[in-house]
Amino acid sequence: MAPISIGAIIIRLIEASKIMDTVFVLTSGGPGTATETSSFYIYIKGLREFQMGYAATLSFTYLVIMIISLTIIAKVLTKLMIKE
Repeated sequence: MAPISIGAIIIRLIEASKIMDTVFVLTSGGPGTATETSSFYIYIKGLREFQMGYAATLSFTYLVIMIISLTIIAKVLTKLMIKE
């Protein structure tokens, strides 16, 4: 059951990081930039301000951060579930 739980937690964390559409529909990042997420910020820089290079760099950096953080979380969860 532990590998299934680890997989489900990682999938939920990935889904939680992709919340751009909800912010766009409900508030468009406002008031000001109060509800602006990282994925919405990348969208604004790339498709509204046409800074494609900067948006690509942000996207790649976001990908690397997600891979590193999810790897750490998976290792910690694996160690916690093995102890039980």
